[in-house]
Amino acid sequence: MGPAPRPAPRHKGEFADEPLPDMPAYGEDDMSDKPGFLRDYPELDQETTEEITRSYRGRLEALLAVDEAVDKL
Repeated sequence: MGPAPRPAPRHKGEFADEPLPDMPAYGEDDMSDKPGFLRDYPELDQETTEEITRSYRGRLEALLAVDEAVDKL
């Protein structure tokens, strides 16, 4: 996961309170049925979760400019 794209200044903060989607595989406790390379990944800590959340929100905000462009078509 890389840094989020930069949203247009007019969209910055539009999704500031948006939570990550609730997906069963995110932070899964029982990894015994997964391949070894996944089981070896460290557990998600608070810092990593915050980085993922920032990236997710940034992507949503960046897509707002795309929505505007499509709307103009």
